[in-house]
Amino acid sequence: MTNYDLLNLIGEAREEYVFDAIKTKTGVLQQKKRLTLNRIGLIAAIIALLLLLVGCVAVYLRLQDMSIGKETYAESYNNQGLAIEPTEGIRDIVTWGGHSGDPIQLALKEWYEFLETYDTNGALKEQFLESETIDFPEQYYHTYHCYTKEMADKLEEIARKYDLKLLDSPLILQRYQENLFWESTGLVSILIPEANVEIAHLSGEIYAPSNFNLDLDLKLKNEEIGLYGEYYYFSKDNLHNGGWSKIDLSKVSQWGYTTVSGTPVLLALSNKGSAYILAEQDQASILIEIDGNLSISDYPQPEDIITKEQLEQIADAFDYTIAPLPIDSTILKTKLDETEAAYQAAHAYVPEQHGSFTEYLMQNKGLGSSQTTQYAFYDLTGDGVEELLLGSNGAYTTWLTMKNGKVISTSINDTYLCEDGIQEEVLQFSVFSNYEQHTYMAPISDSAVASLDIPCEVITCLTYKGDAWYQGPSRSTFDRTPISDEEAQAIMEKYTRIELNWYPISEYPIDDQGRTLGDYALENDDRPSAAELRKIYANLVKDIEHTEYTHYLIIDINEDGRDDLCLSQNGETIYDIYSYSHGEVYGLASGEYYPCEENVMEYCDIVNMFGGVEKVEHLYFRFGARGLEPIAYIAYNKATASWERDREGTPITEAEAMAVMERYPRISVGFHPIEELIG
Repeated sequence: MTNYDLLNLIGEAREEYVFDAIKTKTGVLQQKKRLTLNRIGLIAAIIALLLLLVGCVAVYLRLQDMSIGKETYAESYNNQGLAIEPTEGIRDIVTWGGHSGDPIQLALKEWYEFLETYDTNGALKEQFLESETIDFPEQYYHTYHCYTKEMADKLEEIARKYDLKLLDSPLILQRYQENLFWESTGLVSILIPEANVEIAHLSGEIYAPSNFNLDLDLKLKNEEIGLYGEYYYFSKDNLHNGGWSKIDLSKVSQWGYTTVSGTPVLLALSNKGSAYILAEQDQASILIEIDGNLSISDYPQPEDIITKEQLEQIADAFDYTIAPLPIDSTILKTKLDETEAAYQAAHAYVPEQHGSFTEYLMQNKGLGSSQTTQYAFYDLTGDGVEELLLGSNGAYTTWLTMKNGKVISTSINDTYLCEDGIQEEVLQFSVFSNYEQHTYMAPISDSAVASLDIPCEVITCLTYKGDAWYQGPSRSTFDRTPISDEEAQAIMEKYTRIELNWYPISEYPIDDQGRTLGDYALENDDRPSAAELRKIYANLVKDIEHTEYTHYLIIDINEDGRDDLCLSQNGETIYDIYSYSHGEVYGLASGEYYPCEENVMEYCDIVNMFGGVEKVEHLYFRFGARGLEPIAYIAYNKATASWERDREGTPITEAEAMAVMERYPRISVGFHPIEELIG
């Protein structure tokens, strides 16, 4: 900062004093004037302010101080996501943890420039991924993403040149291991005691001896706003792996701010909601990155972004004087491994063992009451013993086989049995998309079942998308070629489906006395009173980890004669739905749904496509025999400012889109505060 810049920043100086000072600075000799007491006081104030600013210039940084270069880019969408004629923009390559030509910034600049010209076609990386051979210190791969010895040698050369140490491999810290972070660093918190922000969850990576990256779920206490943040502690002794970001600084607001605890920090907030808090210590740099975009759109509007005041409130909450102890990676790794093993053992899924098909089916006490599920027997594996198939409308979605006296269950998409043991798996999305896929698979071998290697070998796969058929060797979109309608039809006719003998699941016999699965379902169909059911649902909410529920509603949402629990996070939309049947609570639906007339649920989502295109989807469902079943779809394409009727982008008029919305208008269902349920 020059004295001229300083004078431009002083708002209290009278214009003639500033003008005098500027002319003196530029070499124009001024006539000597006698100083008044007021002017002496003003000059003293200016000198004091200059000294203060000189002392803080290393703290009140700018992102420009962290730039190691620039690049141009094409901007093809405006702030609303509308496609525009591409315009050229400029991005800075910003290094984190290094600035103003210090050793870390110079080292990162040299490393960046090396990587920009190294293995530009990716051949060496592909070779490494195929061989998986590491002939250099392993931490260089895990921490700095080196994949050749040449890269590792260059990294060591740069570190030596700038007298920086290289970090160990990262130690992964899960949420349930948070206490080990505090223990290993000797810290109690990264927040000040009176912080108005709380950390709901903490996880991340630790790089011995002194660097760490933390993932934070933050909550502003006064405003009930939840945010995601990342906290980086960069020791100035180490070449860190924080890397660099490419930022168009013309779209970022920056300002210096002194926190309530007296720490000067740099705050930055982009027009997309990316927020940064930067602070300097003698021994380290601290970067806190906040996702300040409160929407799920890549094109947030001003009201969707946290304010400068909210960012300052977050900055006030952190303690920038922390001094973590050097981390002993060997000790910490041992403790992390021990706690991970204990956690996995406590939360390991142990599947129930069933000695017969009947025992397996009876685990679901309500299965026998299903009006759609059917069963059939067929020898899928060719070992002379029939498997049990469960499904509906001629297709099976689950099949059961016996091995070593135990039931093995396999769940699949709708699958039809064809001649010679061929299986045809069918995917079809007639409402959302003009799409279907037919995958033909070789017969299941008995040896595959014995080794639990159940997936079958794909013979061929037909995909219909848009208005054309494609054929390929797998379900993948790669390596498939267009074929004619006639060719596709000929392939499907080649694999003739077999008609199996299907029976209602309620008629499945469970004993020699003639009892059926339907009888068993009736025997176990308890019907708690409204008060008892309310208590069951209250206990469920208390046990659920999700603490963000604010409202609830108990209503028969799927019209099956049983009251369901609808949970909301805002009193307007339904996030999760639970039901109760045959002594068990189970999930009925999950997602954010707007209740509509005629028992319809609208799911509204923002989908980010390739290349920056963003669509707002409106998917309409109604509860049916198989749960939520799609009935209508429309989408608004922001890039073209037009409406579409399917995911292939088939255009419709705005009037047609509005007609769908008017057909299923949103309604208020009368949520109640969650406190009324859980007390």
